[in-house]
Amino acid sequence: MRTTRTFVSLTAAVFAAALALTGCGGGGNSGGGSSAPPASGVVTVYPGTASVPADASAQVQFSAFLPSQPSATFSWSVSGTSDGTINASTGVYTPPTSVPSPATVTVTATDTSATSEKGTATITIVAMQGVTVSPAALALPAGTTATFSATVSGNPITPTWQVNGVAGGNASVGTITANGVYTAPLTPPSGGSVTITAVNGGSNGTATATIVFSDNSLNGSYAFSYSGSDASSSLSGGEVPPVLAVAGSFAADSSTGTISVLEDYNSPGSSTIAQALSLSGTYQVNPDGSGSATFANPATLSGTEVWQFTLAAGTSGGVSRQALLVRFDGTATGSGTIDLQNTAQLSSLSSISGNYVFNLSGLDSDAVPLQMAGIFAADGSGNIPINSGEEDINDSGDSETQLNSPDLSLNGTYSLDAGRLGSGRGFITLNNTSGATIVHSAEFAFYMVDSTHLKLVEIDSNALLSGDVYAAPGTTRGNYQLSSFSGNYAFTLGGSDLNSGNPYAQGGVLIANGNGGVTGGVVDVSDGGNRQLNVSVASTSYSVDPSLGRIALPVMFGNTTINYAAYAASNGSLQIISLDPVFMDSGAGFLQTSTSTPQGGFGLNLSGVLNSNGGPEQDVAGQISIPASGSPTGNLAINDFENSGKVTAGVPIESNTSIGAAGSNGRGTATIASHLETYPLIYYTIDGNNVLLFESDSSRTMIGTLARQY
Repeated sequence: MRTTRTFVSLTAAVFAAALALTGCGGGGNSGGGSSAPPASGVVTVYPGTASVPADASAQVQFSAFLPSQPSATFSWSVSGTSDGTINASTGVYTPPTSVPSPATVTVTATDTSATSEKGTATITIVAMQGVTVSPAALALPAGTTATFSATVSGNPITPTWQVNGVAGGNASVGTITANGVYTAPLTPPSGGSVTITAVNGGSNGTATATIVFSDNSLNGSYAFSYSGSDASSSLSGGEVPPVLAVAGSFAADSSTGTISVLEDYNSPGSSTIAQALSLSGTYQVNPDGSGSATFANPATLSGTEVWQFTLAAGTSGGVSRQALLVRFDGTATGSGTIDLQNTAQLSSLSSISGNYVFNLSGLDSDAVPLQMAGIFAADGSGNIPINSGEEDINDSGDSETQLNSPDLSLNGTYSLDAGRLGSGRGFITLNNTSGATIVHSAEFAFYMVDSTHLKLVEIDSNALLSGDVYAAPGTTRGNYQLSSFSGNYAFTLGGSDLNSGNPYAQGGVLIANGNGGVTGGVVDVSDGGNRQLNVSVASTSYSVDPSLGRIALPVMFGNTTINYAAYAASNGSLQIISLDPVFMDSGAGFLQTSTSTPQGGFGLNLSGVLNSNGGPEQDVAGQISIPASGSPTGNLAINDFENSGKVTAGVPIESNTSIGAAGSNGRGTATIASHLETYPLIYYTIDGNNVLLFESDSSRTMIGTLARQY
């Protein structure tokens, strides 16, 4: 059945974030409609808490950030006359010389252009230490320096300096010289702050440095991709906007705040498939890791492309390795990721060698949903030999492969873009000669993250597919075992109910025993808002193709059985595609290594559609800080195609936001609330750094991710 125009946008776009998860905003209303004013009390003060000795030399340098107005300036005040003083314009706080009663002091930052916008920090005044360190606390942009000094009884000393107990510090927490010059890491460390210690004989004193994100956190070469909806003239009668798929790479220069972009832009709303566009623009990273980028692009309706993104953590104090990305202008929306490239591998064809799995979704030549997943072998010289791979195809319910019969004719070629070596751009052609209904030869542009990950977008006129290719285990052909699928896998899948035309999504946890049995788990389903929540997975059997590793995976829950094919990647993920004639969805599962409740700072992405009015798309990028107790804080950037393409950045998370405790299977409930939208969610923990999200109410069908920042 192919009367599916009402949900083509969902099928091709909505679940880009879940498919792209591998680690397992500044800017206002650009190009969109007006927005409601932000709620009050959304200023974030850095540092938010600190202990400071009762010593006038132990000053604190405060800073503040208002997400809805990143360039806002602030006036500063302190709670009482005995609580020390603060410079009203610079935010430098001088503590009192004796401990007040009570010993806690409130510092307030007020936006100078809107006095209702305020934020506070709490300082605890403690007795003087044997050594006094100044500044006693400060907020420091990632990758920048600050100089600390130390005194004993007011006399300067030359102590031995430590960072988090490490003499001289290290790359992860920052380094400090013998003269007290501290250099912050390029992304915030675990917990977001470090302790600076001055050691003088048997005495010491400490200070706190809160590290916030900066432009230095996004610097160097990155690949990106996103998919979504284009607001140009609609397909076939105006029921939905055309699907949009984009992939590319860019170089970010933190010293100038500029980016140089190369991208392939495929949308029926564009007059042509715009290949290898060379673009330039600017970007900004905010203290909370949210950010924006804007650059001219002739392929877009407005001539401008705008992004909102949220940075995730770096490795060993390096730049951010990934960002969650949302297209953020009134002419298009979409979700995807930005991933740090390994520049040493981008110019070598031989770096693409070995086994790879892929997962692609989009539209076929009739503009109806098409999904493909599979595995192939790359020989390092540009060839994907016939009989080296297999694939599964679902073309709007006309499944061209059945549970026990994948297409074995997959073959192809690949090459680097010789004129753009170093960008990671190349070409890959995947062919099918099986004689099935879909005999295809699809040409893609790819952008290499590294030898283990390629981002693809189709550049021919046969279909519009996009997705990812991941390295797979180097198992010798014929030696795949049932044990390749073992453990608990958190997953999210998205697509369509082909009978009703509804958007369709699943989330949950599957348990495999490594011996051919699915022994349990739980599934949550949203079928156009018709929900089945916390449904137990019945025991059933799976099989693994010994030749190429394809997993034939029936999933039984309630009165429903859906047959899936799955392909295991080296990063612990399963790339999953439905072979069902009605419930057409695809996505990814991830081996769980933790079932703990999320805690700390996370980037957030949600992508989905409204369950009414023809299913317009909505995409959200955000930042959320989840404390051990109390309400989470953060902000959202919402591209709301539900509301005529309105884009709103800096939307504060409100106090009724909550993250419930995870169950033993890593499943929990959450609510992300703002004055514009409230998202009731179910979450599934993958590990300590990554979480999958599933919207659980009837308003929208959405899935998404959390990715750790610090």
